[in-house]
Formats: sequence, structure tokens, C-alpha cells
Amino acid sequence: MKSKLLLVDDDADVCAFYASVLRSDYEVKVAHDADVVYESLNEFNPDLVVLDVDLPGQNGLDVCRKIRGLTKHKPYIAIIFLTGNSSTHDILKGLEIGGDDYLAKPCSVPELKARIKTNLRIKRMTDELEEARKTLENENRKLELLTITDELTSLFTMRHFSKRLEEEHSRACRYNYSVSLIMIDLDHFKRVNDSFSHMMGSYVLAQVGERIKNQLRSEDTAARYGGDEFAIMLPHTDSVGAMAFGKRVADAIAASDYVLDTNSVKVTASMGVYTFDGSKEERSDGGSGLIKCADKLLYQAKRAGRNRLVGGSS
Repeated sequence: MKSKLLLVDDDADVCAFYASVLRSDYEVKVAHDADVVYESLNEFNPDLVVLDVDLPGQNGLDVCRKIRGLTKHKPYIAIIFLTGNSSTHDILKGLEIGGDDYLAKPCSVPELKARIKTNLRIKRMTDELEEARKTLENENRKLELLTITDELTSLFTMRHFSKRLEEEHSRACRYNYSVSLIMIDLDHFKRVNDSFSHMMGSYVLAQVGERIKNQLRSEDTAARYGGDEFAIMLPHTDSVGAMAFGKRVADAIAASDYVLDTNSVKVTASMGVYTFDGSKEERSDGGSGLIKCADKLLYQAKRAGRNRLVGGSS
């Protein structure tokens, strides 16, 4: 595929001449004013712009500056200035605002071709480096996600959850809003492993994780807290909202049997639902106090017969 060149000069004869000698090697479009240049950035999508500094209405330096702004998040466009003023000051100014190269007018065809070829090579290298950077960034993001994600349930790990809770607790104290925490324990889960197999137990845990994820809002954080325990943090959620949310999660967990091969088991959960009011005074524990309070409520639910929610607040 041929590289695309945009030739910008208010002299139609100059543009026509350069276009005629370049079209054998490149796809070429000409423009005589700034408006056509800006339209061409999307419609033509040039790889390189040969830009006359002296344009009517808006000079080439301003056009260059605007090109850089309009294409900030797009593939790099090389820019070669054509200038009749070859003073060092003007050349440096053009390079400082985003130009890659310059040619003094009138320039020879061999020199123009050589500069275009060189700058297109640099553009390709720039594109390759940017692509490599994005790939590395994506791989690092995937790797980071693996380190904070529980492999079995695809929920977050306890360590990451504790960090997020500490951060949210700090913000809640600063801006005086509620944060609710739900601790979940699957009822008599040991019987699943004992009566069926650990494979069945792992399957149930994975499915419970999926059912919990399906109930979350984008701002919520859920984790496998350990074994058959789970935790959910709900920012900007009062006690009424947290209890309603907990009920939906409990219903989702118990909604249908967990079936693997010929085995089928019903699972319910006990929950402690604690709401922290950011305006209160328990501000020095970094969020660990919320876990303790929700844990106490969870054990109350288990002592009261399991398969229920017990709520409380500060």
C-alpha cells in the first residue's frame, strides 16, 4: 500500500508539479488552504504533510500546531516545512512546534524525494514503537489483573480488596458518604466437598463468584475473602440499600441448584451487612474495623440459623 502525502501550498502550479513527480511512488492529495488540510486529516488520513509556511489567512506554523492538536491520539503524521525564509530562528521555531524537517524553496525534486523517504521511515519507526508500547501496556495490564484476581472465582483477591477498602474508607471519611460492606459465608459448604468431591466444591465456588459478579455495579468491589467466604464493598450505599443489595445476592446464590455432571446441590449463604457512615468518628482503622463489624454480623446470622442477612451500621 502506498504512503499518503498531503501537499499544502497556495501556489497551484507548485502543488501540481510536485504532485506529478511524486504520484508514481505515493498517493498524493493537494490542498491550497488550511480548511482543506483539516478536512483531509480524517478523509485522506495522510502519513506525511509537505507544508508551505506562507499560507493565506493562517500561516503554516499555526496549521502545524493545529494538526498536532487534532491528531494527538491518532497515528503520527510527519510534517516537512517548505519555507522561503531559511533563517535559523524560523527553522527552529517550526521544529519546536511540531515540524519534523524543513526544505528551503525552491527545492530540487531529488532532495524532496529523499526527505520524504527519510521522514516516512522515521514515521514508520514511530508507529512501530507506539504499537509496541501499547502492546506492552496491555500485557502489563493483563499481568496486573492476574495478580489481583482469584483464579477460581475471577473475583478480586483478599489483598487487593483490603487495599481498595482502605482507599474507599479514606474517601468516605474525607467526603462524608456511606460505605457498606457485606461478608458472605456459604452455609454448610464442607458438606459439598464431603458428599460429592472437591471438584464439585470448586465448581460451586466458581459459580457463586459468577452470580455475585452479575449483581455488581461498576463502582462495587467483590472478592473471594478465603475458602468459601466472600466480601463485597458498596460505595455510596446506605444501610437500606446495602440490605436490599445483599438480599439480591442471597437470592442469586440460592436461585437454582449447582449441577456438575450427574451431581446437583443447593447452596445458601449467611451474610453480615455493615454500613459505615463517613461522618462518624471511627476513622483511624483504615477500613479494617468495617471488616470486623461485618464479620460479627455474619456470625450472628450463622448463630441465628443461617441462610439469612443480619445488618448493622455505625
